[in-house]
Amino acid sequence: MIKRLIFTLYAIHLFCTTLWSSPLEKVSLQLKWKYQFQFAGFIMATEKGFYEEVGLDVKLKEFKANLNVINEVLTEESTFGIDDSQLIYYRLQGKPLVGLMTILQTSPVMFLALKESGFTNIKDLDGKRLEITNNSTLNISTQALLRAFHINTLKTSPTFHLDRLINHEVDAMVAYDSNEPYALKKLGYEPQVFSPMDYGFNFYGDILFTTEKTIQEDPQLVKRMHDASKKGWEYAFTHRDETIDIILKKYNTQKHSRESLENEAKVLKKHSNEEHEFSFLDHDKVEAIAKAFAILFPSKYDLST
Repeated sequence: MIKRLIFTLYAIHLFCTTLWSSPLEKVSLQLKWKYQFQFAGFIMATEKGFYEEVGLDVKLKEFKANLNVINEVLTEESTFGIDDSQLIYYRLQGKPLVGLMTILQTSPVMFLALKESGFTNIKDLDGKRLEITNNSTLNISTQALLRAFHINTLKTSPTFHLDRLINHEVDAMVAYDSNEPYALKKLGYEPQVFSPMDYGFNFYGDILFTTEKTIQEDPQLVKRMHDASKKGWEYAFTHRDETIDIILKKYNTQKHSRESLENEAKVLKKHSNEEHEFSFLDHDKVEAIAKAFAILFPSKYDLST
């Protein structure tokens, strides 16, 4: 299964490119959250005409409450989606998902608490009130961290509102390194963060993906989507001011400030490529993540097949 998984993740890069002519082909991309710099590459690929250059008319679909991105793609409601290392988990269970391009080589998902809480180690969260989803595969790196250290918490459904943390209604919450710590500081509070990476869980963050069926039926479409998206991300990070201008003008559904978007861009750049370029999927890293899932989330799959 590991070899099949690795081959599937890389196979799309073997297809060659060809020139494309009109008319534009309509496809859709389901985002995993609301518009912000996290999706800047796809926004800029749209705004700068990179998708159009390769014959694609890409509809960006902003996240809506209770939407499952993976099911959205599996049921063909969307052609492509953005998710994270849980793609590997579902692939191991036989779901025909294919990772095409890593946007974030490391995951920005972490636990956030107030510095004044006195928590200094992830084990300090044992028995505490934690705002986190009950779905064991969402924010899977934080779920893995809790299981690895046998931490039992009183879980409450996520609201993503810092007020609950500030008002001591919860002791910690799942958050994004690029968003909530900055927002907490702006409110006058010092954050205490616990990143899965600091405890050995080096998982991928955002990954562009599709299904085996889409690749089999139109590999050139997938290759064009990959290449134009990669070009969009390279542009977004090298033209941050222009990118933020466009987000503020046309995509600012969350009412972010310029300063918060600048902070987000800076933090996400650290997570984006390390020493690798966009789209790089490391064989050893994927295998390590898969083996971690097999240990922490026992299921019916067999890594040896």
